[in-house]
Amino acid sequence: MTGENWHEERDRLIQLLEAVEAGKVTHIDEAGLRQ
Repeated sequence: MTGENWHEERDRLIQLLEAVEAGKVTHIDEAGLRQ
Protein backbone atom coordinates (compact mmCIF):
# COMPACT_ATOMS: atom_id res chain seq x y z
CA MET A 1 0.00 0.00 0.00
CA THR A 2 1.41 3.38 -0.98
CA GLY A 3 1.03 6.60 0.98
CA GLU A 4 -1.28 7.99 -1.67
CA ASN A 5 -3.60 4.99 -1.48
CA TRP A 6 -3.70 5.36 2.30
CA HIS A 7 -4.74 9.00 1.94
CA GLU A 8 -7.49 8.01 -0.49
CA GLU A 9 -8.86 5.46 1.96
CA ARG A 10 -8.66 8.03 4.76
CA ASP A 11 -10.59 10.53 2.66
CA ARG A 12 -13.36 7.95 2.11
CA LEU A 13 -13.62 7.35 5.86
CA ILE A 14 -13.72 11.09 6.52
CA GLN A 15 -16.55 11.49 4.02
CA LEU A 16 -18.48 8.67 5.69
CA LEU A 17 -18.00 10.21 9.14
CA GLU A 18 -19.14 13.60 7.83
CA ALA A 19 -22.25 11.95 6.37
CA VAL A 20 -23.03 10.33 9.71
CA GLU A 21 -22.58 13.62 11.54
CA ALA A 22 -24.85 15.31 8.98
CA GLY A 23 -27.54 12.75 9.83
CA LYS A 24 -27.61 11.19 6.36
CA VAL A 25 -26.93 7.65 7.59
CA THR A 26 -28.04 7.79 11.22
CA HIS A 27 -29.60 4.32 10.91
CA ILE A 28 -26.08 2.87 10.79
CA ASP A 29 -25.10 4.86 13.88
CA GLU A 30 -28.19 3.72 15.79
CA ALA A 31 -27.60 0.08 14.88
CA GLY A 32 -24.05 0.34 16.20
CA LEU A 33 -25.21 1.84 19.49
CA ARG A 34 -27.64 -1.05 20.06
CA GLN A 35 -24.92 -3.69 19.83
